Amino acid sequence: MRIITTPWKNELLELVSNAKKSIKIITPFIKENVCQELLLKKQSQAKIEIITTFKFSYYCSGQSDLTAFDKILAVNGKVKIYQNLEANIYIFDDKKVIISSGNLTDRGLLDNYHYGIYLDEKLEVEKVLSDYNTVAKNEDIRVIKKADSEIIRKMLLVAHKNTNQKKLKLSAFEIEHIKESFDVVDVPIDAITSVFEGWQLEVFNCINLTQQSVFALEEVYLFENHLKKIFPSQKNIPDKIEIQLKYFIELGMIDSLGNGFYKKLWRY
Repeated sequence: MRIITTPWKNELLELVSNAKKSIKIITPFIKENVCQELLLKKQSQAKIEIITTFKFSYYCSGQSDLTAFDKILAVNGKVKIYQNLEANIYIFDDKKVIISSGNLTDRGLLDNYHYGIYLDEKLEVEKVLSDYNTVAKNEDIRVIKKADSEIIRKMLLVAHKNTNQKKLKLSAFEIEHIKESFDVVDVPIDAITSVFEGWQLEVFNCINLTQQSVFALEEVYLFENHLKKIFPSQKNIPDKIEIQLKYFIELGMIDSLGNGFYKKLWRY
């Protein structure tokens, strides 16, 4: 074991270039330019899998890039989504590991001060690999869908039009960088509603009508009669509501707080 501190980008890229079979990464944030460098260094036969978060606010703020996912998928890599993620773990050929506070961004690799460890002892690596596999098999994890990325792109385009700017400046959206509301974004509400239709749109509107940023499932159930008028043939309205809530969680629009409570990740 040895200590790794910023800058550690060159060390990361060297480990990537030496990996012959697999590269496995857990990181909440990933930028296109760093992803591109990583893929250029990667040996063609080495498989790459990344577990990351997928939240609208991250793309508004520019903390992550949707295009990074496109590049990984273009080389037959896998991108998996796990929303409750803060760790940064890098595994090479299941034999070498870096655990760091640094994300897969220039800030995480070069600019900000980050601290981590490099491991190649068999027992320690096996423990990290076991933990990685536990996350990869978590029931809440899912493989990213192209349709999800397209929805976020459409939201960003509508938000851009509403800002009357020639170019989309993601930093124009205010992000709260405090722990309890780190994921909350200020965004024109029609940037969100413009991409939904049917059940997604109507349930989103119901959620948006609740009074507080944190809301209970029971509050959304109160709109059952309203939804019944819109969808008269639907027999089980509560089930449909819960299906849409799960979808909004996957899309990074709301967080599940447990015990039937949720949090909106937008302000208007």
